[in-house]
Amino acid sequence: MLPDSFIMIGKLPTRWGNQLNKNRLPPGATAPPGGVIMPVYTVATELGRLDRTQMEKLACGITTIHGEETGAPEPLIHVIFTGYPQGVAWSSGRPGAPNIIQASIRAGRSEEVRVRMMERMTALMCDVARVSARDVIVALFDFLPHWAMEAGMILPPTEKEAEAAWDAEFYARYSRDEQTSDA
Repeated sequence: MLPDSFIMIGKLPTRWGNQLNKNRLPPGATAPPGGVIMPVYTVATELGRLDRTQMEKLACGITTIHGEETGAPEPLIHVIFTGYPQGVAWSSGRPGAPNIIQASIRAGRSEEVRVRMMERMTALMCDVARVSARDVIVALFDFLPHWAMEAGMILPPTEKEAEAAWDAEFYARYSRDEQTSDA
């Protein structure tokens, strides 16, 4: 039995290793100390709507969708689940039970990418939770990249060169930390 409000971080293994796409991550790199923060997806549903297996499918699906659409490495994509008690949600002025996926993501994604992500996440929620698209809300909120920090580093703009430089610094910092901590 899951607690009333269950929180799970999506696909954030201690070691990235073979669990992830080797084309996107250096071998032996680890997640930074204290975890990482962006992008953060919050999935809110009525308590009891999702079991642990469904949460895992949603976390993996959201992680895959965001990674495929943006190129973000999987360990930097986070999914948090929260539940609300029956009777506290309203839709169209009546009691309801909306299934909500919302996220803070770096500004700079094209409208085409954002719409494709929202459509794919809506279909994912419908499939996994066995609900109608009428009962699913997906909202992606932009923030300026320099307004957030992950792993002690200001996030880069959504430009390939800036992302490559940020990734190189991130991997250099945390690959060194792992080598030191493994000694």
